[in-house]
Amino acid sequence: MKACGGMTGVALLFSLLVMAAGAEPICLELSSGSRRTAYRVNQDDRLRLSFRHSLYGSLVEEHFRIMRDGFQLFEARYAELRLAEFYGHELATFDNGSWVVHAAAPVLPAIDFRVSADSSFVLHIRGRRLPLEYDHLSAGRHSLNLVSCPGTANGR
Repeated sequence: MKACGGMTGVALLFSLLVMAAGAEPICLELSSGSRRTAYRVNQDDRLRLSFRHSLYGSLVEEHFRIMRDGFQLFEARYAELRLAEFYGHELATFDNGSWVVHAAAPVLPAIDFRVSADSSFVLHIRGRRLPLEYDHLSAGRHSLNLVSCPGTANGR
């Protein structure tokens, strides 16, 4: 019986090593117009977008979990209760100076958004703070996608 249990452990270890070897590094690709920048990320990393709301001028933060096939919103934070209500949230709780909504949203394959000249848009990923500027050539359009990292077997 002991030998059988040992064999199962070896088989499990082998399976994990094969899965890890086959796991392809993923990159978060930020694109705006013809510009593309990639940042290496891991599945389950957190990504935060913070910006000033276009109507109210108050701070909004959207927190996403990076999944293998996209982005899942798990929390939204609003500086004002009326912003949570603006987006149709009825169960916001006040926490540490923000109105917080916890969500189990569907996985989005991409995040598309527009940056205005006064939105103060910032992408936060893996300890990096990346301010996003308005670019008149792209009319402020930005997109976040998950791609194969450049330089890997399937990378561009």
